[in-house]
Amino acid sequence: MSEAEKKTLLVIDDDPAIRHLIGDALKPSGHEVVLAANPLEAFASRRPADFDLIVTDYDMRALKSNVLAVLEQISDGPGSASGGGVPPIIVVTGYGDHVRLNECARWPSIRGVLDKPFDLADLRRAVAEALGASTTDEQA
Repeated sequence: MSEAEKKTLLVIDDDPAIRHLIGDALKPSGHEVVLAANPLEAFASRRPADFDLIVTDYDMRALKSNVLAVLEQISDGPGSASGGGVPPIIVVTGYGDHVRLNECARWPSIRGVLDKPFDLADLRRAVAEALGASTTDEQA
């Protein structure tokens, strides 16, 4: 992978085991992978637009918030064409109910929702698709 093809991926999850699992699964892609326990940590020194893709947990227990509240703060709101400079987002959730899925579907930045536990091959495939690439069996 050339430097021009290298992307910067952000992984936000308050569970260190899940955060590191996702990070370790994505590192072989050759992209830079940045890990953060919450959005405040993630965006303390970088803007959302500095990342090419965000993989985030739905619930932010430490902030008593969720990914949708964070999106409200960093974008133009649901259904906005621009997304406010927000990169594509893959949401992982332990609560894959229809209400949450419908809420996520309103946001053009959210390109996929994966229920925990998820298959790492599905994660890699969702990330590749969100980045506009195709996956191969070697990546999965």
